[in-house]
Amino acid sequence: MYENFIENIANNHKGIELLKGIGQGCVGALVASGPSLNDTIHSLKKIEENCFILVVGSALKKLMQEGIVPDAVIISDPLDGVVEQLEDSGFEGVLFYLSTANKKAVNIHNGLKVVLFQDGYPAAIKEAKNRKSPLLDTGGSVATLGLSLLMNFNFDSYYLFGQDMGFSGGCTHAEHSTSGIDVKNTKILDKILANNGEYIYSTSNLRTYHMV
Repeated sequence: MYENFIENIANNHKGIELLKGIGQGCVGALVASGPSLNDTIHSLKKIEENCFILVVGSALKKLMQEGIVPDAVIISDPLDGVVEQLEDSGFEGVLFYLSTANKKAVNIHNGLKVVLFQDGYPAAIKEAKNRKSPLLDTGGSVATLGLSLLMNFNFDSYYLFGQDMGFSGGCTHAEHSTSGIDVKNTKILDKILANNGEYIYSTSNLRTYHMV
């Protein structure tokens, strides 16, 4: 992580203060890669012209394949696997990246790059203070980081797509996502009640996000 941080900071990309006020009078849409995106992507198509679309890296290619060009993509993973999310995607919009995100993925993007600083990471806290840039909550998920980002921009309202807390259809992620596996060993999973009244499998980690 620190190696990524050092190289990313050396690029001297601007922070989110560069886009201050972008959310005023607008609706923000956060698109994650949960399996429900297979269905809700059709609703996204209907409103894409009327909102600012921020997509997590693992769902970028799915949106592009469906003819939806998001306004921005966000990545946070420090590992090389995140490169696949951007590579050959054809996306040249805004890239928001965490200060410790994979440096190779950051470098291959052709478009505006905006660095994000996470609360809880000492080097990022120090750099954010020097730049007078805000700190964001990560929560262990790139989608959590994405929501923190949109909230910092003060959009009038927010739509969430593919932000699943369980594995509908026996899958962890949507079709054509660069992440995801089929759920096979259900003995280690919990059953929870989904919004549609059906029971689906989930993990203890995902259940920590549930609002009681």
